[in-house]
Amino acid sequence: MLFTAPTIRQLAASIDAAGPDNPVRSAEYGEVMPLPMVCWLYEHGNYRRFTHTILLQLPAEIDRSSIESMLQLLLDGHDMLRSTLVDTPSGPRLITREPGAVAAADLLTRVELRRPIDAEFHAAITRSARTIIDEIDPRTGAVVRAVWFSGSEEGQVLLLTAHHLAVDVVSWHIMLGEVAEAWRSVSSGEAPKMLPEFTSYRQWSELMWQRATTPEVAAQHEYWVTQVREPDPPLGVRHPDPTRDIWSSLRVTPVVTPVHVTERLLATLTREEGMREFLLAAMTMTIASWRKERGHDPAFGTLIDLEGHGRADAIMGTDTTNTVGWFTSVFPIRLGVGEAAVDVERAEEDPGAARALLDSVATHLAAIPNEGLDYGLLRYIERTPELRAAAEPQIQFNYMGRMDLGGVTGQPWSLLTGPQVDALPIDPEPDLPLHFALIIGALVGASSEGPQLVTNWCWNEALFAPADIDRLTDLWRRSINVLAGE
Repeated sequence: MLFTAPTIRQLAASIDAAGPDNPVRSAEYGEVMPLPMVCWLYEHGNYRRFTHTILLQLPAEIDRSSIESMLQLLLDGHDMLRSTLVDTPSGPRLITREPGAVAAADLLTRVELRRPIDAEFHAAITRSARTIIDEIDPRTGAVVRAVWFSGSEEGQVLLLTAHHLAVDVVSWHIMLGEVAEAWRSVSSGEAPKMLPEFTSYRQWSELMWQRATTPEVAAQHEYWVTQVREPDPPLGVRHPDPTRDIWSSLRVTPVVTPVHVTERLLATLTREEGMREFLLAAMTMTIASWRKERGHDPAFGTLIDLEGHGRADAIMGTDTTNTVGWFTSVFPIRLGVGEAAVDVERAEEDPGAARALLDSVATHLAAIPNEGLDYGLLRYIERTPELRAAAEPQIQFNYMGRMDLGGVTGQPWSLLTGPQVDALPIDPEPDLPLHFALIIGALVGASSEGPQLVTNWCWNEALFAPADIDRLTDLWRRSINVLAGE
């Protein structure tokens, strides 16, 4: 079998299809209980167009029928891509439908470029993205849309968008792997085989609601209340206010760390103190410096909403490795409290202080119960009063990993990661309530010279002036450098 199924994914599909000794879950469709992040979205409304959008390199000679076939495999293989949103006495609920309920032919439009120049392509991406995102509406079952671009300098390109209620970042990696594998099978004259979702998103959601009532989750009450109990002075001119702040007020300032600094810090990472710990220490140092300059006491620490993938299979006894859906977990952490508060100037004068801060951050993260999985259960499902009354952190942080290790780009069904991505809108739902002053997303990307840390600072222009962000990002660069030993 190893010779007929040369990749791990093909091998798994072959084993799965081999016979009754490998049962596949029975198809179950219907109401999906909302996970904490979904509850968060439902609470604040205005999320019709809240989508994820990607650009894919298509095979050079592909035709419409083949694109539709690949999309249909994804639609039929993943329940949440066929979901629809309905109102119930308990609030909004997603309902999954059987395979075949959504036809790929109805989702795909084609744009033929007259001239293969980047400027026209970029404009077409922006225009088409806005158009198909505006077609998205979970209440009508319009969860996925696609645009096929032909005639660009990049060759054939697919713009694919899906509502966030149906996908997360991990979901895209799953689907890209599937469609690339399916295309290889088709190109070899074989029928494509798709792995099942061993634990469906609907099953996972039911298990999480059951978990919410367990003593293990209840025992974490005081831990999480401690994280949000102390004050969090405004980082900007005021605290964020989701009743008046919306996503259209977001602006983006990218910060690119030089390759030699990135390589130096990568070389210092350990299992206990990885990139996430390093970056959170840098953020804590940056905010301590910012608060000190504004006359606020940095000893209250830096309160951050930390984002995780949420797929806690080891805890839940499940297998979501092939499941598409919004699993993301978000939970508050307060770092650099009291004597652990270290600003940039102090760290530059005393490298030992920087070392101590990094150690304290690593210790704090290691002590988080179940990697933060249960905070949302207490806050949104059990509706713990102290957590519901607490203000949300002003900073959301997400380290997305090492994209430079993500495989070969430029191959059929691989992500486009070049400047074309900048043409995609950062506010797919401009009217979505904005809860944060700063949304920080970091990743290690590939460059011609080597791995490079890129940090996108998304900031609310109602709270900060451009000069404020210039100062914050300068403090960030200095924090990265001092922690990397530069």
